[in-house]
Amino acid sequence: MMIKKLFTYSQAIFCMALALSFSACTDEVDRDPSPVQTEGVQAYFYQDAQTSFDLIPDDAQVVQVTVGRNSTGAESVQLTGDNDIFTFPSTVDFQEGETSKTIDVAFDIPVGESASLTLSIAEGDTYIYAPSSTTITIARNYKYNSIGVGMIESSFYGGAGNATFQKAEGAEWYKVVAPYENGYDIILKLQEDGSTVVVDRQAAASDYGGYGTLYVEGQGTLENGVVTLTLEFTVSAGSFGPFDETFIFPGE
Repeated sequence: MMIKKLFTYSQAIFCMALALSFSACTDEVDRDPSPVQTEGVQAYFYQDAQTSFDLIPDDAQVVQVTVGRNSTGAESVQLTGDNDIFTFPSTVDFQEGETSKTIDVAFDIPVGESASLTLSIAEGDTYIYAPSSTTITIARNYKYNSIGVGMIESSFYGGAGNATFQKAEGAEWYKVVAPYENGYDIILKLQEDGSTVVVDRQAAASDYGGYGTLYVEGQGTLENGVVTLTLEFTVSAGSFGPFDETFIFPGE
């Protein structure tokens, strides 16, 4: 059960300050008509295509990316990438009349790690009104099994609540299911010393104060089934500062 969201006075002041820091002005400007592109392959990546992939260990290490185009002849498009752990065709061949082509992007990423690849279409093959590059992110996640229901005490949200705790197979990683918002789990990584717990930067909620995704990052200690963390809560516009958060494992 996620903790009920509550604004503290200081957090409300912070959001008001951010709002006042933005201003906008409008001017009427005479603009020339946009040019019409009539030459070249006019290839592009789809704006709304999936770019983030969460995989479990049993999943094949391959995803698909689609390249579109506006021309209709038998033509080829050249692709480049910026990460050598990924493999993909450097040339995409379109048959006459084909307007899209889906390619396989393969990789070799260890379980528990993630990696990103930016694919780019060669300059002479692009369409000026659509993306000429796309960045995909792959996360190979552990399998997690439930170990019961524990408790969260949050100084940031000013409340407490229950949450399901899960443990990774093959690692001392723990997932707290939706402690702050449904759909946003928090991963606690227990280090080799058996007491230090690290929380890598990760999304904790879809929005806070109208400033978009809320992120957490920090570390703490595990003692007698209780994880005491100092987490920094941030949004794109800035930080709310560090807060003490307590995660109590089931049975404690």
